Amino acid sequence: MVAIFCQALEFFGVMRFFYQDEGEKVSTKCIRVASTATTRDVMATLVEKFRPDLRMLTRAQYALYEVHVNGGTTVIFVADKILC
Repeated sequence: MVAIFCQALEFFGVMRFFYQDEGEKVSTKCIRVASTATTRDVMATLVEKFRPDLRMLTRAQYALYEVHVNGGTTVIFVADKILC
């Protein structure tokens, strides 16, 4: 992740996200994330990037997980700031 700092001490980074549908198909996207962005902000962008066709048709619930090298996962809560 490369970060660029601005005067307000807000920084930006690029993160890669993975989406797995009900089958085993996996898609990836990279998005630019601000240090002030909450999980809710990032999920809205990810839904738009991964599933723009379903954004208006369904009110699906999504969750964001951090996947660890050892295979463990951690849920990232909606109000959390992703880069902090």
